[in-house]
Amino acid sequence: MRTFNKPHPKQLEWLYGKPGARIRLALAGVQGGKTEIGCRKFAQDLRNTRNGYFMVVAPTYKILTQATMVKLQEVLDIMSPKTNWIVKKNERDKMYWLDVNNNMIYMRSAENPDYLRGPTLNGAFFDECAIVGNPAPFRILRQRVNVRRGPIYLTTTPQGANWLVREIINPWKAGDPMYHVVNWPSYMNPAFDKAEYERAKKYEDDRWVRQEYEGLIEVLGGMVFPEFAENIHMAELSYNPNLPIYWGVDFGIANPTYIGFWQVEPEKGPHGRISQLAELSMRNLKTEDVILHALNSEEPVNYSAYRFPEYACCDPSGKYREKVAGIGSIDVMMQLGIACVYEPDWNQDEQRSYGIREMHRYLNAEMIQFDANKCWNMINAFGLYSRPPQKEGERAQEMPTKDGRSDHCMESAFYFLLGKPYYDNTERGEDINEIVKQAVEVIKDGGDLQEELENDPFDIFG
Repeated sequence: MRTFNKPHPKQLEWLYGKPGARIRLALAGVQGGKTEIGCRKFAQDLRNTRNGYFMVVAPTYKILTQATMVKLQEVLDIMSPKTNWIVKKNERDKMYWLDVNNNMIYMRSAENPDYLRGPTLNGAFFDECAIVGNPAPFRILRQRVNVRRGPIYLTTTPQGANWLVREIINPWKAGDPMYHVVNWPSYMNPAFDKAEYERAKKYEDDRWVRQEYEGLIEVLGGMVFPEFAENIHMAELSYNPNLPIYWGVDFGIANPTYIGFWQVEPEKGPHGRISQLAELSMRNLKTEDVILHALNSEEPVNYSAYRFPEYACCDPSGKYREKVAGIGSIDVMMQLGIACVYEPDWNQDEQRSYGIREMHRYLNAEMIQFDANKCWNMINAFGLYSRPPQKEGERAQEMPTKDGRSDHCMESAFYFLLGKPYYDNTERGEDINEIVKQAVEVIKDGGDLQEELENDPFDIFG
C-alpha cells in the first residue's frame, strides 16, 4: 500500500505556518512535490467539511485532467484506503465530483476565467497558477471564497516576475496576515534526482536553473526591454471616450488570440502618447467568438464600454484561410465591420525589428504606458521577452525567442506600432498616415486590400 513521504521542513512550513493565512502560495522547483502537498492540504479540508462547495483549478484543460485531477485522486485514495472518498463523478466529462461528506468539487481550467464564477466556495486549490498569464482567475477565486472565509491554496513553479508578485508576494512581504508564501528547491523532494539539478547548473543558464529547480522568481534571458520600469510605464489609466480606440491583434487558435486596446493622445508630443488600456487573451476559440467577446463582453474588463475600433492593426497571417471557418481571420473581422491594416508582403524579422525599435523609442521617451490592472499579460511579457544567451564562438541572435507566452503580447503591440496614426509633420509620418487612411477606406468599402496594393505594397519599413 502506497504511503506519503514525510513532509520536509519547507512543506511543513507551508502546511501549518502562519495559521491565520487563507491564501497560501508554494513556489517550488519542478518535481518538487508541490502539487501533491497542495492536494493533501485540499483533501484535508474535504475531510473536515460537510455539504460544502470546493473548486480545483489548473491553467489548461490538459494539465487539469492529466496531472492535477490524477494527483488529487491518488492523494484521496492514500488518505482513505478503505473508503472510496469520491462517490460520484458526472458521466460526461468528470468535471463534477461528489465526496462521502456530500461536498461538491468543481474541476475547472483557467482558460476562460468566467467559468470560475458562480458558486460560493468553502475553498479552492489552484495548481501551476504561474502558467496563467493574468490575475483574473485568482481574483475571481478570491471573490468566491470571501463569504465563507475559505482558503485558496496555490502551487507553482515560477514563470518570471508575473502577477503573483503584485497580487500575493508583495502583500505577504508587507506583512498582510492573509498571505503566506513558502519557497523550496526541487531537490528537497526525496524522489528528485539531484544529479539532474547539478547537470543543469553545469550547462544551463543560471537564471533558468534558479527558476526551474530552485523555485525562485527570475527575469530570464537577455532582456529585450530592460528600460521598462513599473513606476514609469505602469499606471491606472482612464479611457477617454473622445479619442478613437485602436486594436493590435495577434491571431491564434491553440495559441491565444491576443488583442491590445490602445488609445493615442496626439497633443502629447510629435508622435503622440500611447496607452494600452486593456487586453484580451483567449485560446481554443474561433476568431469570430473572440472578436464578439472583445466588442460586447463586460468580463474580465468592460470591453463594451469602449468605442468601436477605428481600425485594427493585424497579424498578416490572419489573411490565410482557417480550416474550420473556410476564410481568414482578417476576413472574419471585416465581415464584422472592423477595418484591418496589415502588411501583406510579410517579413517577420523585419516586422519584429521595426517593432522593437519603436518600443525602445517610446519606452525611453516615457511616452507609452500600460494599465497596471488590465494588461497583466503584456506587463509580464516585459519580464520574459528575451534573446537566447550567446553561445561561445557564435554570433549573438538578434531576434528574441518565441516562448509561446510573451511573444503573442509583444507582437500584437508591434502590429499596433506598425499601423498606428502618426502626429508629426515628417514625410514619413505623412506617408504612413496616408497609407493607413487608404487601407481603411478600401476595407470599409468592401475592397480587397491585397489586390488594391498589388502594385503599391503596404511597405512602411522604409
